[in-house]
Amino acid sequence: MFDKILNHCREGCRKKPSRVAFASGPDGRVLRTARRLKQAGLADPILIGNKSELRDFAARAGVNLTGIKIRQPRHDPQFDHRVRALFDRRKGKGLVRSEAEALLSDPLWYGCDFLLRDQADLLMTGTRTAIKGVLQAALRVIGPQKEDVPVSGFYLLVSPDGERVLAFADCCVNPRPEPEQLAAIAVETSRAFRHMTGLEPKTALLSFSTLGSAQHDLAERVQAAVALVQKQKPGFTVEGEFQFDAAIVPQVAAKKAPHSSLQGEANVLIFPSLNAANIGYKIARDLAGWRTYGPFYTGFRKAVHGLPPAGDDETFLVTTLLACCLLERNGLNLSHS
Repeated sequence: MFDKILNHCREGCRKKPSRVAFASGPDGRVLRTARRLKQAGLADPILIGNKSELRDFAARAGVNLTGIKIRQPRHDPQFDHRVRALFDRRKGKGLVRSEAEALLSDPLWYGCDFLLRDQADLLMTGTRTAIKGVLQAALRVIGPQKEDVPVSGFYLLVSPDGERVLAFADCCVNPRPEPEQLAAIAVETSRAFRHMTGLEPKTALLSFSTLGSAQHDLAERVQAAVALVQKQKPGFTVEGEFQFDAAIVPQVAAKKAPHSSLQGEANVLIFPSLNAANIGYKIARDLAGWRTYGPFYTGFRKAVHGLPPAGDDETFLVTTLLACCLLERNGLNLSHS
C-alpha cells in the first residue's frame, strides 16, 4: 500500500519537480535529502542559511552541494525591501523595524517570506525550531488561507508492514477546538489525506463515547462537529463520535457501531483535543512501531510543512516527497487505479 503511494508520488515529482526550500541550517539529514532530491530529479532544492557555514558543514559530512541553490538572507539584494514590507505589514501590531530586520535574518522567517513571494513552492521547517516557533513565523509572515478555517497539523502514520496508512489530527496547533474548528480540521485534513495519498478518506471523529454510548458535554462537542461536517456534504465519508477501537478495528466496530459505514476501517482520525492527538501519534510510533511522517500543516496561504527533529535520512526524504504531493500539481489518485 504505502510503497505504491510513494511510487506514484515519485512519478508525479519527476514530471513536475517543485522548488523546495529548506530552512533548517547545517543539518546532515537535510543536506543529504537535498542531494538525493536533486540527483533523482524529484525536486529543485534550495537551502536557506549561511553559505560558508553550509558549505563547510557539507564538506565535512561528505555531501556534494553542486547544483543546489543556497540563499543567505542578509546577502539577498532584496533584503531591505523584505524588511520594509514585513515592518509595514506588522507595525500596527507593535513590530519595530530593527526587530523585522532581525527576524528576517533568521532562515525560518526569511524562508516564509521567500515562499510568500512565490520564490519557492514549498517550505520545509522544524529541525532547528519547535512547532511553536514555526507557527509564529508562518502565521505572521504568510498568514492563514481563510480567517474562518483554523491552521492545524496532522501526521501520516504507516503500519510496520506498510499496508495501513492513517492520518492523525490535530497534533500541533489547537489545544481544545470548538465544534466549528473541529469540523474544519476534519474537512481540511481529509482533503489533504486524499490529495497526498490518493486514497479515499474514511473519517472518524474520536471521543470516549461511541455514537451516544456516553452522555457528556465533551462527547456532545464531537457530535456537533460531525453534524457540521455532514451538513457541508464534503464528498467523503465522515462519522462519529467513535471510540478509537470502534473506528479502526472491524471486529469492535461490528459490536459497537454495527450500522456504521466505516466498519472499523477509518483512515483519517480526528482527535477531540491537542492533548489526545499528540499523545496518540506518539503511542503509535513509540510502542507499536508505526512510521511517522510530518507534521503537515493545513490552513496556511502557502505550503509550509515540518521535518521531525528525531527523524532519519529516509524519514526526511519521504516526508518531503509527501509534502510535494500535497501541492496541487502533484496530487495523486489511487482510489480508482
